[in-house]
Amino acid sequence: MDIDLTAVLGSVRCRRVLYARCWDNVVKSVNAEEDSSKMAFASANQKSPGYSQPANSGEAVSPIRALANKGENASCAECGARPTSVVGLETGGTFACVACAAVYRRLGFRTRSVDRDSWQPAELASLLGNLAVAQELERNLPAFYRRPKPHAVGEADAIRHQFVLAKYRRREFCDPALQAAYHRMGGGGGFTKEGQLWKRSKDSDKIFELSERDNYLRYFVKDGSAREVKATIPID
Repeated sequence: MDIDLTAVLGSVRCRRVLYARCWDNVVKSVNAEEDSSKMAFASANQKSPGYSQPANSGEAVSPIRALANKGENASCAECGARPTSVVGLETGGTFACVACAAVYRRLGFRTRSVDRDSWQPAELASLLGNLAVAQELERNLPAFYRRPKPHAVGEADAIRHQFVLAKYRRREFCDPALQAAYHRMGGGGGFTKEGQLWKRSKDSDKIFELSERDNYLRYFVKDGSAREVKATIPID
């Protein structure tokens, strides 16, 4: 029996063309469904109070993240580190870094994550933010007081602990009257540290005496059991 090869090859080509067209139709249908789903999701997000669409961005930003990125909230309320990722619920709604938030929790203050926890509009409205809290709780922060540094390690954890404790638990930065532990107060308030520092000069028998209690620096020459004061200099 003779086989018409031309007819067979033509039939094969026809089937290939049909298969290719069918596959193209399947791919187009899948892509159309994906595009439709994305449009529906974007539309739902725009209508939802839980999301806002930032300019020049394809990703939705939650209101809590937008609040964390705003102004003073973008830097940790305690050490100034960036970015902030945790909110202190019992510190007035302060935004903090991970390290300072850990101190919050150790002191018993509840916290919530900016990105991992869900937030309701009423909860957002209750957050004062870093600037308002600082204006209230740091209004009398002494210039010499050592606050924690961003991303510091080692002894920095103890400094964080003491700063947060003084700021929120003891509220020492609100009222100077609460700073007696490190601030001298006039009119008999506070306290005065007492002590003397003695040092012998290397090239003579002069002895130097520094007294905070008596508020002077003086030196004298020791001759046997007798001491003669040569000069007294007030500290103030």
